[in-house]
Amino acid sequence: MKKTIMLSLTVALAIAGATNSHAADFAASGKSAVLHDLKDARSAMFRNTFVNGSSFCGEVNARNSYGGYVGYQRFIAVAGASAINVADSMWREYCWPKKKFQAYQEKQKDADKAIEIAANKKKMDADAAYYEDIERQRAEIRKQAEEQKVFEERDRERAQADEK
Repeated sequence: MKKTIMLSLTVALAIAGATNSHAADFAASGKSAVLHDLKDARSAMFRNTFVNGSSFCGEVNARNSYGGYVGYQRFIAVAGASAINVADSMWREYCWPKKKFQAYQEKQKDADKAIEIAANKKKMDADAAYYEDIERQRAEIRKQAEEQKVFEERDRERAQADEK
């Protein structure tokens, strides 16, 4: 029993060590890919670095061509290639935990749906106002036509009265 527990513990520690070793190797290759893309790699300062699945993510600050530091910018390194100063959408896709990213996508779908519903309601309101305006115009035309009939009828009666 003790041998089984010790063997299980040894295997678990070996797996954890291999995983950490793999992450460290992955981080090192990602860091070298980022350094390759910088103007002054020796001045690079990294912070908030982490491995997320197959992505190495974090922030880097380095000197530009003029010798000044540009400020910390997000980076992503995947399969030996890197991108610095990445857009929020890329950062969310590659660096957020999958569950968080999926929850974000669902929230975005709900927000998009709400925007679409609001736009449709606004269009329906505009259509309703348009048709109400048309009905008002038709009512005005009918009223004018009725008034015209009344005037014509009066003119006919006056003409008949003048003939008599």
